[in-house]
Amino acid sequence: MPDPAPPSVSVAICTRDRPASLRRCVRAVIAQSTFPKELIVVDDGPLSSEVRQELASSVENAGLHWRYFTKPQSGLTRSRNLALAHASGEIVQFFDDDAEPAYHYLSEILAIFAADPDLRVAVLGGTVTEPALSGRGGRAWSTAAMIAGWWALGKRGMRRRGWPEDMDLTGRIVPTPNVIGAALAVRKSLVFPPGFDESLTGYALGEDRELAYRLARTHLVGLATRAHATHHHDPAGRIDPFRLGQATISNYCHILSKNTPMGFGEWLLIGWSMIVLSGLRLGFALFGDRRRHLAELGGMIQGGASWFWHHIRRTGCCW
Repeated sequence: MPDPAPPSVSVAICTRDRPASLRRCVRAVIAQSTFPKELIVVDDGPLSSEVRQELASSVENAGLHWRYFTKPQSGLTRSRNLALAHASGEIVQFFDDDAEPAYHYLSEILAIFAADPDLRVAVLGGTVTEPALSGRGGRAWSTAAMIAGWWALGKRGMRRRGWPEDMDLTGRIVPTPNVIGAALAVRKSLVFPPGFDESLTGYALGEDRELAYRLARTHLVGLATRAHATHHHDPAGRIDPFRLGQATISNYCHILSKNTPMGFGEWLLIGWSMIVLSGLRLGFALFGDRRRHLAELGGMIQGGASWFWHHIRRTGCCW
């Protein structure tokens, strides 16, 4: 039998104040071996008219439909949901503006969705390389996160751990809800509405995990091992260290308590995670950019304390 026809795909890029990175991402989309149906840019900047016209011309000259949106309220989850609302493709492939997908990325993602005629696959993450984490500090953070069990609770809410044998995708997919939003594909009919959690405002750290954890209860969520992208971590447009620390802890607690079974042991692991990562930030402050790391550490402590008291007021107990 011939291979099933791939579904249509819309590519969406949510951007804010990173014109150089956005240009690189757009070039990578235009260079894909499988062409998307359209390219949607949702701008929290906004871009200058010159940059906007330059990008529109390059996209349309490549034969790809260009669509550009701004919105009155900022926030990544709102941008993602706006893209979902306007996308005409069956699959919506999100790229961060500082991501760069390999030329075969869309082809591999669509092959997996095409092997799913029963519409069981809701979310697919790509295999993302992050050069910013390849240095000593990045390796230390990755090691500490593993020791801390950071996001380890997420898999407990998955509906199933295996991938159906009838899809015949051995070696091309890893069942996991721990996907990265820098390169994230969703089947629109299964995800929207409601889409991404808009209570995670602003930088919305962890909005990718929240969506994947929520959908993993009832659908298939996984990582496409052959769909490669590079996440360059452009520092422009990122929030200040204190607010980043706050979001790191408060969003983490919100996402896990909303989407996974929680008891005393789970909250104990969350506390352990906070202690380990806070200790790492303190160590970074002693040997690196003291002001930045102490600000992030202060934000983590404040975020954890605020969430803890909010949880007690809401539930009447500590777990």
